[in-house]
Amino acid sequence: MKNNAKLSLYLACIGRYSMIDLRGDGIDTAGAAKLTYAFDKDRKLEEIDLSDNALGDAGVAVLCEQLKRNTALKCIILSRNIISDVGVKTLSDMLLVNTHLEELHLNGNAIGPNGAMHLVEALGMNKTLTALLLADNSVGDDGCCMFAGLMTAKGVKLQALVLANNDISDLGAVNVAISLRKNKVLARLDLSYNFITTTGAAEFAELQMQNETLEDLNLSHELSMEDEG
Repeated sequence: MKNNAKLSLYLACIGRYSMIDLRGDGIDTAGAAKLTYAFDKDRKLEEIDLSDNALGDAGVAVLCEQLKRNTALKCIILSRNIISDVGVKTLSDMLLVNTHLEELHLNGNAIGPNGAMHLVEALGMNKTLTALLLADNSVGDDGCCMFAGLMTAKGVKLQALVLANNDISDLGAVNVAISLRKNKVLARLDLSYNFITTTGAAEFAELQMQNETLEDLNLSHELSMEDEG
């Protein structure tokens, strides 16, 4: 299938579907511009999968201008799109305005501690996003500790946080575990495929006796298949 073939099909049937799969369609900045045109007209679309495209930071910037006024989309999947901390800053600024998006998937990009900082700052203000997937990035202990701080903030609605394969050690893991002692919102935490030893695991074992909200905790060294999207 040639580049943008899926996008062309979507543009021909705007408003027909609630979920659109545009994975691996070669969508770049020009394609992003076409999507913003579609989003302005589509009031039914709630979820779009844009994984494995070539949006980059520039394409994300184009999308975010529309997402600031979008009231339909609840889930956007941007995994493996060559997005750096620069693009994440643009996404974070969008989250300060958008009050409808519930899930943001950013697995497999080039996001480091600065990107984590931008997201944490936005989620401290955003009361709508409930799921953030960041597997296969490089937020490290610095980024992980920033998310730990977010877990102690009042009014945070985040229910699922995926930080699998992010160069996180016991330092980051322990900070998150401590922060969750008072958090009554987060139900799913994935720290699999990091560098967490029995020291970090022990902190979570103790946490489970204090926190009844966290139902799904993954500290294994095997990535969950559902986090590959």
